[in-house]
Amino acid sequence: MRLARLSILVATVALLSLTATAQSPIVYNTTADFTLNPAQLTINGNNFGVSTPTVLFDNVPLTLYSYTNTQIVALLPPNTTPGSYLINVRQYQKTSGVAFYSALGAVGPQGPQ
Repeated sequence: MRLARLSILVATVALLSLTATAQSPIVYNTTADFTLNPAQLTINGNNFGVSTPTVLFDNVPLTLYSYTNTQIVALLPPNTTPGSYLINVRQYQKTSGVAFYSALGAVGPQGPQ
């Protein structure tokens, strides 16, 4: 009985250690490819997780084309035009993540040449 309690305690401590060291997603950059149909959003970063993350695009969940711990490719909603959008990336089954605004496509006047 004592060995069983010790095994449960060790397993619980190991699980808590893994949970405590889990890091939030970090986003390095985003790019959109409007030449594809449907258009695709690529998010590069780290700590996206190994299970299916969630990507919200102006609070609308996106369908994921592919994902790794360092890159997510998602399908943009139909008729998305270049502009600034709120993007939220969450790890699998997490209620919080990283939220940021990203300017996708050509936005603003052309700079001097």
